[in-house]
Parts: sequence; structure tokens; C-alpha cells
Amino acid sequence: MKFNLNISLWILAVLGIISFTSCNQVTGGNSDNKETAKDTLSITVLQTADIHGQLDPHPELFWENEQIVFKERGGLANIKTLFKEERQKNPGRTVIVDGGDLIQGSGYAALSEGRIFPEIISNMGYDVVIPGNWEVVYGKDRMMDIMTNYNTPVIAQNMFHEEDGKELFPPYWTKEIEGVKIGFIGINDPDVPVRQNPIFSEGMTFSGIEDEVKELITSVKNEEEVDVLFLVTHMGVFKQVDLAN
Repeated sequence: MKFNLNISLWILAVLGIISFTSCNQVTGGNSDNKETAKDTLSITVLQTADIHGQLDPHPELFWENEQIVFKERGGLANIKTLFKEERQKNPGRTVIVDGGDLIQGSGYAALSEGRIFPEIISNMGYDVVIPGNWEVVYGKDRMMDIMTNYNTPVIAQNMFHEEDGKELFPPYWTKEIEGVKIGFIGINDPDVPVRQNPIFSEGMTFSGIEDEVKELITSVKNEEEVDVLFLVTHMGVFKQVDLAN
């Protein structure tokens, strides 16, 4: 039995929609299109990132017809509505991911030091979340209190407690949908302690993106026997290219 995977990507404001179709093709001279169609599973993966505490719709800059145009976009209520609509299109086969930088960047976030987000994120319907470089802004204890109360798995392969070297969060998360097992590995920017005020990262250490990532990928593929594996990273394009290489 053969497993084929096609991936297409659309970008919709802060919402990225990754839709892939897997097809276990039946071999043999009598196989036809109807038989193949029955053996095809379409799974939708939705991703948000860099929401930066923007709870309300707000102006976003677009470049159209060689000029700058501002349009009202975003707002978590609107994003949740999009989640609901996409889930209805592919019920039971939709996974929703956030790629980090949720809890910093707005007045709401600053005044509450992120305390408002557990209840909000718990009601958004995310399946898995990773921390971004700005999740550390209120300190380790506050970050852990916020993210461990999302009622949603939080994953990060390269963030550790400084005192004992233990992981802050599980490094990966898996989900099986109708016999297809998909996995997600979370990776935050290893330069968080130096690209931002080091005070934010006190009590935490970060590992790089070298051998440990490769070893974890191999481990998840072999031990968890995933059919599809995603790296959900928050580190910028140049580090992503290094990681891919």
C-alpha cells in the first residue's frame, strides 16, 4: 500500500491554512478512481502566529495596485469564527496550531501581564500551541502559569528549567486521525536570552537547533510511527533555513 502526500498553502491574514491530502493507493489491474477516492483522507491544519495580544480587529497594512492600503483585520472573535467555519468544512479532520507570541503586544496584555489569556485561549479551540520569543516577557513563573492553564498542549523542544535542566514543556505532540498519525515538534528561538532583555529569561535555558533536533525527529518518526511530522518553529526565516539544511 502506497502513501502519497500533497501539501498546499494559503495565507489569510494571520491565519495560515495548510491542507494536505493523503492517498493510500490500491494497486492492481482492477483498481479504479472510485476505489482510490474511498482511500483518500484530507486533513486540514490551521496555524496562527504573532497575534501579539491583539484581541480586537485592527488596521493592517497591505500593498495593492502599487500603493499602501489599510484594512481592518484580526481580532480573536473573528479568528475563532474562521476556525469554526473551517472545522465545519472538514469535521474531525482539522487541527489548529498557534506558533507563538500570543500574550504580549497590546494594552490588554500589558495591563494584565498576560493573565487574561488562559480563559481566552481555552475557548479558542486550539489543538497545540508553542511559545514564541515574547512569551518570556513577564518572567518564567508568569509564563508557566499562563501557558499551563490554556487547557491545550504546549510544546517546546529547546526550553529548560535552569536549576535542573528539565524541559519546561513536552517537546512534541501527536494526534491520530482515521488511521493517519501526525506529529508536531515545537522549537522556540534559541537566541531569546540575548535578542531580548536577559532578565525576561531568568531561570530558563535554551538549546540550539543542531543535533538534538535531528535526534528528536528520528525518535518521533521511529517510536511514535508518525505518517506526517511538522516542525512548528518561532525563530525567523534565516534560522529556519539553517534548520532545514
